Amino acid sequence: MDFDFTRDGNPLHSAGSDLSMWFWGIISGLWFGRTRNGRAPKKSEGKFLRILSIIASIVSIAVGIFAIIVSYYFAKQARLSAERIEKVTNASLYMSIKEYTDRMGMDISKIEDPLFFFDVYMADLKGDKQLIKESLLNYIENDSTKGFPYWLLGKYFSDGDNLIPDNLDSAIYYYSKAIFNMDENDPNKPIAYSNRGALKSELKDYKSSIADFDRAIELKPDYAKAFNRRGNAKKNLEDYDGAIEDYDRAIELYGDKSPEVADVLVNRGNAKSKLEDYDGAIADYDRAIELKPDYAEAFYNRGNAKAILKDYDDAIADFDRAIELKPDYADAFNSRGVAKAKLERYDDAIADFVRAIELKPDFNEAKNNLIIAKKKLEELNNKSGGADSPEED
Repeated sequence: MDFDFTRDGNPLHSAGSDLSMWFWGIISGLWFGRTRNGRAPKKSEGKFLRILSIIASIVSIAVGIFAIIVSYYFAKQARLSAERIEKVTNASLYMSIKEYTDRMGMDISKIEDPLFFFDVYMADLKGDKQLIKESLLNYIENDSTKGFPYWLLGKYFSDGDNLIPDNLDSAIYYYSKAIFNMDENDPNKPIAYSNRGALKSELKDYKSSIADFDRAIELKPDYAKAFNRRGNAKKNLEDYDGAIEDYDRAIELYGDKSPEVADVLVNRGNAKSKLEDYDGAIADYDRAIELKPDYAEAFYNRGNAKAILKDYDDAIADFDRAIELKPDYADAFNSRGVAKAKLERYDDAIADFVRAIELKPDFNEAKNNLIIAKKKLEELNNKSGGADSPEED
């Protein structure tokens, strides 16, 4: 007899049924074999059949129990396998989502349901910012008590090079909603304060932005980026000493060799230049270039400091390098033109001013420098022409 161990998807279910039927078949055969000629079974035969029936029942029950145990075992193993597959899938998805949120600057360690980000993550993979915003707004419509969807909306409305006031205002609104809904111990709350402060700085609301940076630093005292941003706001308010203090702290927190330090060094160098500490500024630019050799802005700012110290040749070399690294650097063309004009290289200076205006048509400073350079060149040519002309008798 062949037993089907998997029929109906229940292991050994058929085995128990077939075995039971086999035993009951023997009993029925014995009974009906004895009675088919009209002869009743003997008393001893009846007792034997009852014992055999009991044994068959016990065997049937035992096989049934065994089948149930085996079925439970395989079902449990299947469930565990499914759970393992789900965990692996979720872990893989979680790591992908974490990579995305890390890139966005968000800490998801305290978020109850990080898999919420799946729709946002998939939309981000497609590069569809509108779909991302719709996913976040849909989430908020269902649950407006969480801070992180507002946080991401603030990020998306402020993301990109073309920051317009309407988008900045929207981003500030969403960061404000995020701050309101976040717990004090949420690691994303100081980031929300810092990002909102940066947006306010874009709108030149420096005093309010400093208040946000203060709060971010209060919540996260080792927040180097907030110190750097607060330093920028103070510099814009001409509090150069206060700015330098914040830059010093940011550098200390980042560490001397951190790539982020290059930006802070340039910012501190600019503040020192405002205090006419040009040697100190050049030292900061030097360090920034050591850390980031392709840092066009560091070369540009160092060139300006050298030009102020009348080291025009070295300044021009720095502007050359800045333009090499960033060919559309209108400010560098203008500054190089000024340095060349100081060396009375007016033709070269005029070419630089023209290029600066081509790159930035509303560059009024370059336009004024161009007018001055042309006038100086004309004066120089007139003076040279007068010197070369023969004396009249």
